[in-house]
Amino acid sequence: MIEATKNADLVILVTEPTPFGLHDLKLSVETMKQLSKNYAVVINRYEDRNHLIEKYCQEQDIPILAKIPNLRKAAESYSQGKVLIDEIPEIKEKIRELVNNLFGILETI
Repeated sequence: MIEATKNADLVILVTEPTPFGLHDLKLSVETMKQLSKNYAVVINRYEDRNHLIEKYCQEQDIPILAKIPNLRKAAESYSQGKVLIDEIPEIKEKIRELVNNLFGILETI
């Protein structure tokens, strides 16, 4: 991770809303702090019933760029080699949200 982020202005940490995902996110955040990197989070396979990642990000004042929904159709399309933003309008909207939020953060650093 250190080598991959050494020249980055902003690091996007992608996680899943599970205890294991939270554990790895905490390790990644600590690494980014030690490297003095700007960072933000994307929650992949998001479901509106588990908010442990959101709670942690709020407590740590970490911006969440997007919450990519956990959709069976997404997994099926991906396994068939299809482009998700062409297949699933909801995913396309979330990617657009991610990009817009990313530009917003980049303007502040």
